[in-house]
Amino acid sequence: MKKTRKLSVIFTMMLMVSIFIGCGKTKNSSGDLIYEIKDVNGVKVFANKNEPSVEKVDLNFIESFTINGDVEEEQQKFQIRQPVIDIDKNGNVYIIDIGSSSIKKFDNKGEFAAQLGTKGTGPGEYFMPVSVTNANDTVYGFDATMKVNKYDSSNNFISAINLSQADGLPVMMKKAGDYFAGYRVSNEQKDGKLFILFNLIVMDKQFKTVRTIAENKVEFDPSKPMNPMEMITFFAAGKNEIAVADKTSDRFRIKVYDLEGNNIYDITKSFRRVKYSEREIEKMNKLIAEALKNVPGQPEQKIDSQFKEAITGMWYDKYGRLWVGTAIEDDGSEDFGKNATLDVFKDGIFLNSHLIEKSNEMTAVDFVEDKLVFIDTQENTVKVCEY
Repeated sequence: MKKTRKLSVIFTMMLMVSIFIGCGKTKNSSGDLIYEIKDVNGVKVFANKNEPSVEKVDLNFIESFTINGDVEEEQQKFQIRQPVIDIDKNGNVYIIDIGSSSIKKFDNKGEFAAQLGTKGTGPGEYFMPVSVTNANDTVYGFDATMKVNKYDSSNNFISAINLSQADGLPVMMKKAGDYFAGYRVSNEQKDGKLFILFNLIVMDKQFKTVRTIAENKVEFDPSKPMNPMEMITFFAAGKNEIAVADKTSDRFRIKVYDLEGNNIYDITKSFRRVKYSEREIEKMNKLIAEALKNVPGQPEQKIDSQFKEAITGMWYDKYGRLWVGTAIEDDGSEDFGKNATLDVFKDGIFLNSHLIEKSNEMTAVDFVEDKLVFIDTQENTVKVCEY
């Protein structure tokens, strides 16, 4: 239990900082190829070029409210250490508060509504909350002690689901139709070595594994530096499908699965690999050190990769469009990394790129329920927008 708990803490902290037959072609008005549709071993592949298929992507968002964790009222305070929140169908916002080891609930106007759980290891309590999600008027809070606390829509604690060590701990949970998708973190020892498993899975309402979408196994040696991004397989969960990025710096490729785990199509796009700059490596190593400073007995961890992963994040919006963060080269400017330029796809086809302006580089962008959310771990705020 202690080993699993420690690995869960480390993983949570590190989340701050992982024969072709052509069957169709589309060209622009000048006759240039925009994308091809190919068949690769029975899987349809949308092979996109860098030229957009539409003039622009609309994302006209309006701020509804901003929730600030740095307030005087003790109950309303929160400390964000990871960009993980959830929103239910009524617009209530659930924020993991590391400070009080609880989940803070705010209503659809941004007003404080309730605190779910307290610090502790008993029923309804948290040693360290690592994820939160909701479905069918039930809120689920996940704790590093291998426990899931359940609450009703009136904020009452219902019961706790205790998970086995063999199951592993679900984190970064997302709704996917009638299921949940997320990582399942567990560990295994083999030949005297310790491995951490970060498998991307589909789970039922009791958080039992229904099917595994992607497996990722990383050797954990505390005496050696490692790239924490090696542990994360970027994915996005839609109403009917789950998109999963290839973990590589060499190519841009996304596999799209239905909720039964079938690979229904792939997306590729022209790409060249991108190196980390010296200042990026220095900055990321500082973030890793800051994230792990309170983990007892944890040796120094550093980025050891030369190249960035091609895909740096993915999200589905309410229109079914897939927004994809792509590795870009450091241009040396002072505000590099502050804003996010995302590639947008619909049904496998590259629409265009879109710039989303952020307040600072520590602000994470997310599409949650039918909202666009800006989670600022530096300013300790959550901004919720309609679009």
